[in-house]
Amino acid sequence: MAPRTMEDLLRDHKTQRPLPVPATDLSGKTIIITGANVGLGFEAAKHFASMTPKRMILACRNEAKGNAALAEIGYVAAEVWHLDLCSFKSVVNFSDRIDKELDRLDILVLNAGLPNWGTYELTEDGYEAALQSNCLSNLLLSLRTAPLLIKTAEIYNTISRLVLVTSERMFFTRIDPAYLESPTNLYKAMSAPEVCTSELLLANRYADTKLIEMFYTRTLQACLGKAVPLVVTCPNPGFCISNLRSTLTGEYKDRIKKLEDEYAYSTEEGSRQLVFAAVGGDAEALKGKYTSMNEIREVSDYALSEEGRMMERRTWSDAIDILLQVDGKVGLIIEKSFKA
Repeated sequence: MAPRTMEDLLRDHKTQRPLPVPATDLSGKTIIITGANVGLGFEAAKHFASMTPKRMILACRNEAKGNAALAEIGYVAAEVWHLDLCSFKSVVNFSDRIDKELDRLDILVLNAGLPNWGTYELTEDGYEAALQSNCLSNLLLSLRTAPLLIKTAEIYNTISRLVLVTSERMFFTRIDPAYLESPTNLYKAMSAPEVCTSELLLANRYADTKLIEMFYTRTLQACLGKAVPLVVTCPNPGFCISNLRSTLTGEYKDRIKKLEDEYAYSTEEGSRQLVFAAVGGDAEALKGKYTSMNEIREVSDYALSEEGRMMERRTWSDAIDILLQVDGKVGLIIEKSFKA
């Protein structure tokens, strides 16, 4: 396919509007949405509430804001659980709580994430914050919940879904191939202060994390195998009004604001893509796929290239090396549920 450009993206936003959410009944089912107190996650949670799940968990870093969102949604079967993706300890505790308190899990929407607008921040675990939040922690949560998602589908003769929210920004980045030759763990190398200049973080880091999430989607599905009743998919919500840009300042903020005014979808319109990935379409066809505008789309030329495939393998293997040390349950889960 021809390389996708920013002009293509903006033209599409002028000529296409997101379709309404699918009419779906989630009665009896359990769903978790991360980052559900604001923005896309909040709007998606409102849609899911209208589908009357038996249990809906809003996973939020700020519990007070989560409870405020809960009150506004007004769904009696919804609840707030604490989750901070910048802390592996928090993700492990959240996963342990799932194992202890949930007897089924049908849908997990991994929406929460951090932008990086040029500020270098290391987490308590020693990784650049956006890399840990958007990539490593989301993969850890994916691995920890996969057994319950699969068990639920097998018991109830359904198909569970794991949704990793990506972005069309992934079309406009390419991870430095030098990392492929480096003996240093890729995530450690990408977190080094000499690498994380404000210019790189502003221009590329968020896009890099969304590319890596797409890599995870493909690899998770490939390792699960096609016969397993779990769909792993990554939707693009599109360029929409988002609290992710709330901390922007100066000329860059003004430029983005002008683009938002002319081209952006509403937050609710963007959330429809998350809902589609969670409940819409042909489940089998969606396995391991990237979606946009309620349909399966091709990924970037880079992601399809041999270099991109090599980088996908490296982002996976180095992430697993980290997570095996973070959580003692990861190794057993990989051994039992995954082929790699």
